[in-house]
Amino acid sequence: MTEILTMLAVGVAVIYLTRALDFIFIRLGNALKTLTIYIAMTLLTREAITRKSKFEMIEVDVSEWGDIDPETGENERTTVFVRELSAREKGEFDSSRLTKKGKPDIDRMNENSKTFRERMAIATCCDADGNPIFQKDDIALLSQQPVKILDRILAAAIKINRLGEDYFEDDEAEEVVKN
Repeated sequence: MTEILTMLAVGVAVIYLTRALDFIFIRLGNALKTLTIYIAMTLLTREAITRKSKFEMIEVDVSEWGDIDPETGENERTTVFVRELSAREKGEFDSSRLTKKGKPDIDRMNENSKTFRERMAIATCCDADGNPIFQKDDIALLSQQPVKILDRILAAAIKINRLGEDYFEDDEAEEVVKN
């Protein structure tokens, strides 16, 4: 009888030990999975973010600005790239419509809408490497250009920068957004 009780006690001890080991290995396994996931993740640094920041660009046909092909008498295909605005640049455009207290300023909006196409072209037109084509003081130069060219640039800038119709006040700019 003592042998039976001993065997029974050993059996119960083995069952408890097995359950305890299962519990330990399950916890250990979960901890190892978490550690593996943590090790596999890449922790971003400030330098990595600034190094990898790439702005999206759209190529826009501006053949009217190109040279005339002597054989056909047509403008050669000429393009510019329109790039995404940085957060700072977008903030500057947004703030140009507001008072210092952040309220809509109709007078500023009306004044700024007169040169909106030109200012957007200056801010977004670039070469294939993302280098700006225009300078801030090129507003007068651009205001003398055909509106259809600036409208194509504006339409691309609106698309790539996800500007909504509510961004504009004048009907003409809203038409460009819709097309």
